[in-house]
Amino acid sequence: MTHRIRPQDGASLIETSITLLIIAIITVPLVGIAFQLIMLPIDWQANITAIHETRHAIRTVSEDAMRSHGFYTSETPNYGTFSWTDYTLPVPRDHTVQYFYDEETQALKRLESTQGEDTLISVFTNLESYADFTIDNSLNAITVSVTSTADSLRDVYTYSQTMRVAKRVSTP
Repeated sequence: MTHRIRPQDGASLIETSITLLIIAIITVPLVGIAFQLIMLPIDWQANITAIHETRHAIRTVSEDAMRSHGFYTSETPNYGTFSWTDYTLPVPRDHTVQYFYDEETQALKRLESTQGEDTLISVFTNLESYADFTIDNSLNAITVSVTSTADSLRDVYTYSQTMRVAKRVSTP
């Protein structure tokens, strides 16, 4: 009686196990790397959002402070009101801009009134409390301070910025 050896049609159990082990050894680090590539941009985005919103709020309030002839402080939730007259138009227009804190949306709002027309916009949306934004009207300058807080999946990013704007000396 002779034994015939048949050719193998598939991989043996040992070959299959070794192949799966090699795939696992390669896959585990790749999953870790992929996870980091997904998570890092989310953290960076939170930090960049905090910085961007802070700078935008400072720039917007500073532009109003530079134009204004006067600043009038208010009670909470209002921060104050800037007022000026725009003489660049054929008919001069009076402007008032009021800044206030909206507790419901935790945002800094800007209400501009010009000859009966009101425009309301959100200037800053990362205010955790009323105290995260201040306008100080002393020492011949208007000082604007903003603290922005942004949550990411791993950390909380806080960014603060302060700017001083000299008061206008005279009106045109």
